[in-house]
Amino acid sequence: MLGHIWLYQWLAPNRYFNLPKGVLVMMLIWLVVCLTGVVGTLGLGQIANAAHVGGLLIGCLTGLLGGALARRKLSA
Repeated sequence: MLGHIWLYQWLAPNRYFNLPKGVLVMMLIWLVVCLTGVVGTLGLGQIANAAHVGGLLIGCLTGLLGGALARRKLSA
């Protein structure tokens, strides 16, 4: 959802997909922290990094496609 809303909002801003920049920054920083292995080292459990990165990438792809289509409709 994060990737989709992020890129959809960037291409075709609207009030339904309003994602504060702080949320985006915090989530991306947390993803990087989890990818470094710090979370597992601290004993907080393992994070399914591949699944989360895959979800982010698929969400970005759908956000790009949806945002591009919405932008096209608005300009037509």
